[in-house]
Amino acid sequence: MEIAVRSILPLIAKALLPASTVIAAVGFSGAVVAMTPPKLLPHAASYAVKIEATGSLGSVASGRGALQLEWTRDCVGVAYSQQSLLTLNYNNGTSVDSAVHITSWEAADASNYRFFTKNTINGEVTSEVDGRAKRLADGSLDVTYSTPEEQVQQMPAGIIFPWQQLRRLLGKANAGEALDWHQLLRGEEAGDPADVSVHILPMKTAMPTDVGDADDLGDLLRPEGWRFVSAYFEAPAETLPDFEIAETILASGVITEADVIYPDFVMHIRLNKLTPVPMPDCAQ
Repeated sequence: MEIAVRSILPLIAKALLPASTVIAAVGFSGAVVAMTPPKLLPHAASYAVKIEATGSLGSVASGRGALQLEWTRDCVGVAYSQQSLLTLNYNNGTSVDSAVHITSWEAADASNYRFFTKNTINGEVTSEVDGRAKRLADGSLDVTYSTPEEQVQQMPAGIIFPWQQLRRLLGKANAGEALDWHQLLRGEEAGDPADVSVHILPMKTAMPTDVGDADDLGDLLRPEGWRFVSAYFEAPAETLPDFEIAETILASGVITEADVIYPDFVMHIRLNKLTPVPMPDCAQ
């Protein structure tokens, strides 16, 4: 069984434009819905990862690792990079090292999305996805894959990208809404687009401490945020989700903690270092 730290997460802060910039999220009818979340800030973050088995039927016994990510923005979009490494211990006594490398770029007007993901097990590449999506005038998508094989898929209007997703959800949370449902193109080898059902709850956990220079983190660690509990259905006909993500996201866009919940184990992800990333002059 191959396990990788997902792009934290499909909900993690792919939203770094100032709040004065209103991004249009295409609704399922093709109509445009404007969402204006709080101001979100580019940053780099490191997380500790721990895996715990939740039942006796799964093959994974435990695991530990680390995840590093960075959000940057330019004048026309936002870029994301992630490196993660897990050591997984199985019930049969074996262990493996699982690594994931992710990069993506998403246009501010949601017109284009580029994505690349590489998974390795014990240093050998097990999967790789490279592609791009272009939104057409009617809101539908042309998704072109160059890896693992060359192909073009047409997807209907209403599917959103990860950055749109985060802005949409933070906008709803800021407006006091508690529920959302949408379809998400992540840029993965299988399971796209995923159906996502989200509950938005008040933030109850304490603010993180000792994650960096307090003088530099004031804007990033503003004590305002929400708890998002999202169920991901990679096969829409299924009644149970493939996995769930419960995460705390601050108004600045920083994820302080996340739990990725699978049927037989849970992946705990906790912030341990945070660094601000400069905003380009064109974004001021």
